[in-house]
Amino acid sequence: MKRFNQLMSLLLFAAVTQYSCINDADVAFSDEIPTESNGNLALSFEIPNVALTRSAESSGLTEVGSKEEYAVKSLTVYLFDSTTKTFKDQQELKNISLTGMDGQKIQYTADKITVNPGTYNIFAIANGKAVTGNISTQDAFLNAVDGITYSTGKIPSVPESGFVMTNRGAANLNVEVSKPTDSDKVTSVTIGLERAVAKVELTQQQETFPLKDPSGKVYCTIKLNNFRMLNLATQFYTFRHTAVLNEFQEPGAYTDENFGNINDNNGYVIDPYFFKKTVEGAKDFTNADGFFAQALVNLDINDSNWAGMKPAKSWSHIYCLENCMFVNAQLNAYSTGVMFKASMDIATDRVFDENGDNISNSSNWPTKLFYFNYNFYTSVDAIRKLVLNNLPEDITDNSDTKALAQYSIKRFQKTENYACYYNYWIKHEDDNNSTEMGVMEFGIVRNNIYRLSISKVAGLGSGEPYIKPEQPDEYKAEVDININVFPWAIRNQDVELE
Repeated sequence: MKRFNQLMSLLLFAAVTQYSCINDADVAFSDEIPTESNGNLALSFEIPNVALTRSAESSGLTEVGSKEEYAVKSLTVYLFDSTTKTFKDQQELKNISLTGMDGQKIQYTADKITVNPGTYNIFAIANGKAVTGNISTQDAFLNAVDGITYSTGKIPSVPESGFVMTNRGAANLNVEVSKPTDSDKVTSVTIGLERAVAKVELTQQQETFPLKDPSGKVYCTIKLNNFRMLNLATQFYTFRHTAVLNEFQEPGAYTDENFGNINDNNGYVIDPYFFKKTVEGAKDFTNADGFFAQALVNLDINDSNWAGMKPAKSWSHIYCLENCMFVNAQLNAYSTGVMFKASMDIATDRVFDENGDNISNSSNWPTKLFYFNYNFYTSVDAIRKLVLNNLPEDITDNSDTKALAQYSIKRFQKTENYACYYNYWIKHEDDNNSTEMGVMEFGIVRNNIYRLSISKVAGLGSGEPYIKPEQPDEYKAEVDININVFPWAIRNQDVELE
């Protein structure tokens, strides 16, 4: 059964276009334990710790986050007969209260509820609207609950109503509830919640990054001024979908197992666009149906989606939605990433004209400079005459970037200053021992924090935004980024790009 119906919007959020700094301000909600209530089903909720193993499912470390991020302000449970999968009950819980933190586990409770005796599959939605439409069966419910939310893709702050959270559909199955009149037979169930969003955090370890030639002399100094997110998903499944895929083929139906953990072998998180992200379609991908906000293939470098880099060791962040793809489709066209714009402070003794004379006065430099082998030249002809005598005559100042790159030449345009660009594609799982891309290596998964710390710039970026949609994500680049990925609660991943 396909899960692409979009019948309801759980939460409409008007996201502004600016990025925000990390804010751990408290929010006001009750931390009083509720009074004893009648009922035969006692539900408690937690944003749980994770297993101390490193995998696509877990980082082995956790982080609580701010009260805003883990606030449970409303919660509705839906109960389906475990055998027939037919709808039996829907109840909004009352007196939801924070009851404590056990280590890094955040725990809530609420008034007991009364349900008819039976065996149930329980689905919980926090901070969302009640589901409308046909929910007569579990399958119909799972279709009805999925909708387009956060359609701007970029979510700069926690909405007033809190982040939508759900349990994993496979986690609370076959719950047996006894007679409601038997006060000694109260069924207690713990439901783990996870946010439907992920978080990306970004900082730089120093204000400038000197680039050196093999002899150790600085030929250019890089200052990262601006950044923008790339390929932010605009749709999500309310309850997380997973699947085991040995080949790129959508399951004909989803069972309870598809709403649980990520399998250790060929296990994937599935988002609503997963099976449209094909290798064949990457080259000509246009984002015509608008799944991505700020899509790489629609890049306009003059739009308002750039944000200023914070001072060194200060953090910026946004929230975003799941974005995953089959291992072979981990390509620039689809993966969520960050583009950086940097200014270049070129060493004055590294610029030469066609006569081989050093132009040490930067005010005499042309609007275009051409880089080759740690030096800059006023024209392609200067490179041809001085260092590349066999450079074809049809390679000129106006040749396209790809043609120049074939001869390791880069062109930089001056506006206020000379600028270059870097791309970084966010990793979920990393195998430092392999040069081949792995399953779930690149991607964004809900309830994870992807913490990017730029520690090194190893070389000059491109003179214009690098757009090659069919480029695999695992490729040689010039930015060193250390990453901590958290299931909100820590996935430490140290990444070194060369």
